[in-house]
Amino acid sequence: MLANGLLLVRGATRLSAELAREQASARTADLLRIAWTYGMLGNLCLGSLLAWTAYSATPHDALASRVAAITGVYYVAVGITTWASAGRRHTGLLVFSVLGFVLLAVTLAG
Repeated sequence: MLANGLLLVRGATRLSAELAREQASARTADLLRIAWTYGMLGNLCLGSLLAWTAYSATPHDALASRVAAITGVYYVAVGITTWASAGRRHTGLLVFSVLGFVLLAVTLAG
């Protein structure tokens, strides 16, 4: 949650300068600002949901396991989709999938 909150603040303070440096059109800049805010707020809410679920869960809680499994599948799908839709397929984009697989492995092991 802390990392996503910091990225949201950092993006809000630096995104305009980066877009100006790259000479992005006004339409592209608006789309990127919206996507950044939407993505970071979504990740912040997801982190909050996971923290709340982990805090309130009892050992072998079925709801907590389902939430973790769905979140793992979400991250796997985001990683693969981001990598597949990128113009330059940088392997770093698959980091989301790695995090999703780790979450799924921990969920299945518990």
